[in-house]
Amino acid sequence: MINEDAPTMSAGNGGFSGSAASTGPVAGFDPILGSNKKPKKRKFGTKKDVKEEKKEEKKKGRHPRDQKELDRAQAYIKKHPKFGVKEDASDRYGKSNYLPFLVSYDGAEQYVLYGKSPAEIKIQLRKIYRPENHNKIKVKRLYPNEVIQFYWKKRQNALTDQ
Repeated sequence: MINEDAPTMSAGNGGFSGSAASTGPVAGFDPILGSNKKPKKRKFGTKKDVKEEKKEEKKKGRHPRDQKELDRAQAYIKKHPKFGVKEDASDRYGKSNYLPFLVSYDGAEQYVLYGKSPAEIKIQLRKIYRPENHNKIKVKRLYPNEVIQFYWKKRQNALTDQ
């Protein structure tokens, strides 16, 4: 059997280590170049520009990046005046895609709510009533003539009960 010698990544006694001489072919660790101080962060632009930015920041009370974002948002709102404007309830009731629903709650007076579907009305009511009372809520679709009759009867009851 023949023994084959292969490189073992070893340098022998004192080679390429801290114990080796600082001169010679297998010198030890090299000293660190320069100093151990952290490099200073660079400020881009001239000193004059930096001073002007600081003055603007003090005037507006915002970081320049935040101020730019705010300016962009204000410009967008000027271009799109209806951005973020929600429709009034008065506008909502006049539209044909909202339907009247009669809400009957166990032990309470009936009333009319407007929405797109019975599910939407129930979602609104879940925000008002406690969870244990949700099964006592009844929602019924009304037609326009039934809404008029509902309010007429309510008015008549109020007038006769005086």
